[in-house]
Amino acid sequence: VFFFFKQKTAYEMQRGLVGSEMCIRDSFDVLLELNEPIASGIWVDSCFIFVNADLKLCYLLGKKPSVITRLQKKMLLLGYVSSLNRLFLMDKSLTMVSYELNYQLIQYQQAVIANDQENANKIFTTIPKELHLKVAKFLETNERKELAYMITPDPTHKLDLAIELGLLKDALAMAKEAKKISCWKQVGDLALSMGFFEDAESCFLEAKDLSSLFLLYTATGNREGLQKLQGMSEQMGEANLNFFSNFLLNDKDGCIKCLTESNKIPEAAFFSLAYCPSKLPPLVEQWNKHIADTSKRQYKTYKVLDPLANLDKEKKQTMEKIEGILDSIYQDKSILPEHYTGFMQSYMQDFEEKLKANPDYKFEYAKTAVATEEEKKSIQTVSYTHLTLPTILLVQISVVAVSLKKK
Repeated sequence: VFFFFKQKTAYEMQRGLVGSEMCIRDSFDVLLELNEPIASGIWVDSCFIFVNADLKLCYLLGKKPSVITRLQKKMLLLGYVSSLNRLFLMDKSLTMVSYELNYQLIQYQQAVIANDQENANKIFTTIPKELHLKVAKFLETNERKELAYMITPDPTHKLDLAIELGLLKDALAMAKEAKKISCWKQVGDLALSMGFFEDAESCFLEAKDLSSLFLLYTATGNREGLQKLQGMSEQMGEANLNFFSNFLLNDKDGCIKCLTESNKIPEAAFFSLAYCPSKLPPLVEQWNKHIADTSKRQYKTYKVLDPLANLDKEKKQTMEKIEGILDSIYQDKSILPEHYTGFMQSYMQDFEEKLKANPDYKFEYAKTAVATEEEKKSIQTVSYTHLTLPTILLVQISVVAVSLKKK
């Protein structure tokens, strides 16, 4: 598709500036290339109407063709009557048909492409309301999304445009009217990307999007939100989210319950061994029962043994004391993340020394590396310190070893 510089060409011809090869340079400029064969076509002002090889009746304004209709058989374009807003076509049997193409719509689109907004606004008042959605989609295609948002009568299209334009308040109002999960999810993603966490939370709650809620609560350190998510995930059967919610809340009983209800008895046993050894014996029994119920032959060959069964009463009490220490530390929200490593090392070393000197020593938790009042305001309420429990387990083993040496 070429653009013809009519005035420039006429000027060159009047002055007799035509070259020896009887041509005028730069009379045309390439606008775009259509990668489809054209069966027939006509021009209406600067609008090209054509029928392609796929029997689609289209018109071209700008850089993207718009489909009017799909023809049932091969037909040729005869012409366009603007007063009737009709396109006329004929087939080989000389049967004539017509299709509607609003002339005001063509004029409006031409004005928009020419950046003549004043003229476009005048023409728009003459376009029928049933064509406003078509106008809005044309404007969206030509990067006039703000104007398309004001014109479109379709609520779904309007919501999509509001999200693209970042109009959060309008999008929230439309989502409340639509009452669709997909709409709430879209608006929640928009609010989250803009940093409006309260609006994002309300949208995700309406959409019951637990994954997005988990991301939001963990990123913002919202302990109350995680507790809410803990119950929602359990009710909706989302085992993975339920487990991680329990884990971040340091609810070890909840983690074990989630694993056992999901029929993951071995995982529950290993979790208990790493994080709460005192709860291991019943899980080992449950694991053996699970093996017996699944395969009696396998049960006769394999049997899970409790690795802590041989520990005497005193050593088990030592282990329970350590669990109590860790639980008390996890509940302390005043420990800054940067203090945590040194804090744990100092307390565990102090406990090890006192336990070595006195096996009946009772741990008294006293804060040392604590935050100031200003720092407490910026501390996240969710404690992530228990994510380092595999390393703490090594300290537990060393403490038990000290007790064994003393005996």
